[in-house]
Amino acid sequence: MSMREFTVRYGKETRAFALPEERISEVLEARSLPVIEDVPGEIRRSLENPIDSPPLREVVKSGQTVAVVVQDISRMTRSDVFLPVLLDELNGAGVPDENIIIVFANGNHRRQTPEEQRYIVGEKVAQRVRMVDNDSSNLENMSYYGRTSRGTEVYINRLVADADRIILTGGIVYHLAAGYGGGRKCLLPGVSHDITINHNHAYFLHPDARSGMLEGNPCHEDIMEAAKMADPHFLLNVVLDSRQEFVAVLAGNWITAHRKGCDVVDQLYKINIDRQFDLAIASCGGYPRDHSLRQAQKGQDHALKSIRQGGVLIYYAECIDGPHDKPGFMEFMNRYQSADEMGAVLRKKFDIGGVKAYWLKEAAQYAETILISSMDDDLVKKCACTPAHSFQEAMDLAMDRLGNDPSICIIPDAGVVLPFLEKQEAAAKSA
Repeated sequence: MSMREFTVRYGKETRAFALPEERISEVLEARSLPVIEDVPGEIRRSLENPIDSPPLREVVKSGQTVAVVVQDISRMTRSDVFLPVLLDELNGAGVPDENIIIVFANGNHRRQTPEEQRYIVGEKVAQRVRMVDNDSSNLENMSYYGRTSRGTEVYINRLVADADRIILTGGIVYHLAAGYGGGRKCLLPGVSHDITINHNHAYFLHPDARSGMLEGNPCHEDIMEAAKMADPHFLLNVVLDSRQEFVAVLAGNWITAHRKGCDVVDQLYKINIDRQFDLAIASCGGYPRDHSLRQAQKGQDHALKSIRQGGVLIYYAECIDGPHDKPGFMEFMNRYQSADEMGAVLRKKFDIGGVKAYWLKEAAQYAETILISSMDDDLVKKCACTPAHSFQEAMDLAMDRLGNDPSICIIPDAGVVLPFLEKQEAAAKSA
């Protein structure tokens, strides 16, 4: 019997497991694209020859102030590689470091530590420019732009709004409600107020708010309308492969450059499947994607698309920060028994912690998630998952439910890979 071994990321470490080759029905992995050999050179070339925009040195003027919006610790973007090139380009256009501020797009995530900020941008950049987290609860530090057609009141961080030029940066991956990350999401939710974030994020409950979907997605469309009010001046986004290597640099117009990046994400990570499986064994993809269950739930959402209703997911996600950084999460988990109960409450008054609880309850009603994590067993159970401490323990639990011969797929990096079942998509569109 030939055994096939897998090594998956778990926090900042790895975990290994093996299965008989004949037991594995499918391995869903990202495709390969050519890796950029000279990343700083490609970034400079993109800033000089952007998409649907004048070169960056023509967008900014000497002596202007510039707000560079940077994704937070929950995103894997390798900002430390592209930010030094961006700052040098701004310096070359006559904008000194003291006129540049980095505002982290942490939306209503927890505040970051100074060490985390330095980790994101790199030590040299941290020593060059001022860095500030977005404080989504501080209305006094927000500028009001107006109301979208869907009723979202748009408040944007004043440090961004008052800058002469706004530059959005970051990486593009799938997002389970906005379709794709990157681009406009640096503004909403990235540097918005809770009022703005909560109203927009109520669309998380809409059936068309899902990974890989932009057209007809109300969450995305509302974000776009809000971003157009702020009118950012330039975008620098990247796409990384599953090994965190650069495969695309997108610079220029914040709308069209981002859309081209979304196409690259599909080339890499949208994996067609012709059926769903009984069992999926998946990793979220390690730190920072699995630093909390709030973030790791995104990979769970992807992995569940590969599983039939009533199936099982064995899921590696360390969750070193526990389930969530918002009090509403455990409140919802303790108070409500079903996703339907939670959904009814959330449609009356949205709560970001509550919606994550809703998604986990909804997932548990669809399939069982056996979670291998650092969280306490009782806490895992409260989060609508089944705890396990090893691969063998998880497999024994799965076999008890599914029998001894389930169809099995492996997803080594569910945080980025999106299984795509065409007949499921067609059913969703007709619903």
